[in-house]
Amino acid sequence: APLFNSNGYSCPGGATETGGMEYGTVTLIDTGSSVEVHAQVIVGTINSSYDIWLNQDPGGCPQGSPIEPGAIVTDSNGNGTGTATAPKVTSATNYWISAVGGGQVLRSTAVSF
Repeated sequence: APLFNSNGYSCPGGATETGGMEYGTVTLIDTGSSVEVHAQVIVGTINSSYDIWLNQDPGGCPQGSPIEPGAIVTDSNGNGTGTATAPKVTSATNYWISAVGGGQVLRSTAVSF
């Protein structure tokens, strides 16, 4: 799913401001009991760290804390990657992330599994 600089979101859908530039991608993998997150930020804030927040709807949105603080560290071009894993909320069917840092809130659109 693409990442957008989106302050707005909905729990079932993720980012609501999707008309602008894409700031990277996220791959979410259902491992059965958990969700693996593989995120890539491109053209983010240079030399910054981003926390990964995993939202799961229904039952785990919005989250109260990141699942992996400082998971993504960008370089001098604003590019970086990060991974995280979180327990799967059994009632959830929609999943999306927020990457928060560098003065930005990058949100993905939701995927279902």
